[in-house]
Amino acid sequence: MRRFLQMGLAWTLIASPMPVGATTPADNTTISATAPATPVQPATTAADAYRQTGEAKIKANDFSGAVATFNQWVAAEPQNAQAWQMRGRAKDDADDYPGAIADCDQALKLDPTDATAYYWRGRAKDDAGDYAGAVVDYNHAVELEPKNADAWADRGMAKNDAGDYAGSIADLSHSLQLDPKNAAAWYDRGRAKENATDYAGALADFNECLELDPTNPDAYLQAGGSNIKIKDYVSAEADFNHLVELEPNDADAWYYRALVKSRTHDFSGAIADFTQSLKLDPANAEAYLTRGMVKFGAADFVGAQADLTQALDMHLNLDEADNARKLLALVKMETQKKPIAPN
Repeated sequence: MRRFLQMGLAWTLIASPMPVGATTPADNTTISATAPATPVQPATTAADAYRQTGEAKIKANDFSGAVATFNQWVAAEPQNAQAWQMRGRAKDDADDYPGAIADCDQALKLDPTDATAYYWRGRAKDDAGDYAGAVVDYNHAVELEPKNADAWADRGMAKNDAGDYAGSIADLSHSLQLDPKNAAAWYDRGRAKENATDYAGALADFNECLELDPTNPDAYLQAGGSNIKIKDYVSAEADFNHLVELEPNDADAWYYRALVKSRTHDFSGAIADFTQSLKLDPANAEAYLTRGMVKFGAADFVGAQADLTQALDMHLNLDEADNARKLLALVKMETQKKPIAPN
């Protein structure tokens, strides 16, 4: 699972050093809509046979096989724009973005009104990180096919990736008017709203996504993050509970639930979740750091010292390392204190 939430979230939950025992030591595989598959019809021509065979291979995730099939089609019918366009799609699926763009270029030379070729060239540019170029191609796609919900949605996500959150939200809203049952579009609009710091709006969209797709782990991850931003830690923990159930071998799922538990002062639950996260990903220095902070809050100074020392021996960014050193100094001060004799 891609880790969409950024580590800055940890520091909104666990603040740097606090009084002992008092309070807890306080963000493209974007989900995206895809173009609708062409309905399968009995093959009546060689072109139909190539198309149907290639589409079946795409559906089976055999992208190299699909490219090979479309190679035969292009060789047999080099003036057929659809043959070039569909090979471009298969190349995009196979992560050959320059090849996909070149094939869609040829399709558009043969048929400048091919909305699907604009769409797939836009997808390839989007996947290659050329968001401005992708938006231009999606513009042509929606002009030629204004009721294509997927083109609106993908233009929206290209705008999101380019930092145009208002434009992204507008496009995704239009896509949802055309297709309100598209769970991916609800999710993507939630991402755009989150980037625009509309956390309540983002949460509403993630929840709509989950109504349509209740086994979507990324939606639970993002919903949990939005609940954290609006300080609804009980709901955030519920979201991460679902995430752990769906992805029990994902270290991040346990890590984020641990962060929320630490915020609600469930120190033992947080430490248990951090420990499980580290079993799954023992190279996560941030988990050692945050578990050490929680142990400090729980007055387990020996455990805190061990975790903070381990974190400093691993890869931390400068700010995290500075926090770890400061907290480690406090831990050492606490361990050197002598107990006060009773009167």
